[in-house]
Amino acid sequence: MSRATVEEFQNNPGGLLAAVEKGEQIVIERGGKAVARLLPAEDESLPDSLRDEWGRSAMGHLARAYGPSEPDYSTAAIIERISEATLAEDWQRPEEDAAWAHLQPGKSS
Repeated sequence: MSRATVEEFQNNPGGLLAAVEKGEQIVIERGGKAVARLLPAEDESLPDSLRDEWGRSAMGHLARAYGPSEPDYSTAAIIERISEATLAEDWQRPEEDAAWAHLQPGKSS
């Protein structure tokens, strides 16, 4: 794995990308600290272990950002289940008719 500075990447992106196209992996560093990694495109799928590590890292960052009052990020908490009846009732409001009238030929608000 090669290393390059941000300045080297800015001055020669084509050269670094050519090396990546040949299979090279390049770590971009700023001040001696890795900030990005260039990988060949055929390396698109992440190993499960890396995906899990990134997930744990992201959740750790969220925990530090929000502290004990962190919101629930589970799918169940994010996706609100709406019954057919509630959806139909909402759809029949006059504001909805007015908002969609321009798409309904022969119907104006």
